[in-house]
Amino acid sequence: MDYSQLQPESIISKNQYEFSEDFINKYTESVKDNSNYKNSVPPMAISALSIRGVLNDLKIPGGTVHVSQEFNYFSSIEKSELIECLATIISNNVRGEWRFLSIKLETISTDQKLIMTGKSTIMIPVEKNNA
Repeated sequence: MDYSQLQPESIISKNQYEFSEDFINKYTESVKDNSNYKNSVPPMAISALSIRGVLNDLKIPGGTVHVSQEFNYFSSIEKSELIECLATIISNNVRGEWRFLSIKLETISTDQKLIMTGKSTIMIPVEKNNA
């Protein structure tokens, strides 16, 4: 992928997810979360899928560093709800041997309810021909 072509406001990832009981159990076990969510989805599970979609869709190369992330949650969702995770470029800058990509994340429900917003910044090693 030619990361130098990514412009602000470009949609880089758009995925839909439905949370299964199996996914929730595996997620809470892997992060050692003993909270009782009953029928709702753990908020950080939403963030994890949102970030995973971006990393997969951007085909992030080895050597990439995850610099920062922030999330704001506005509403909970039920385990059977379908959500859409959208990611757009905020900024794309090169400093030295690194490309800094800042990414805006937004998650909405099928009834257009805002679930989560966030921002993540990653550093990708610059390829000499794509600076």
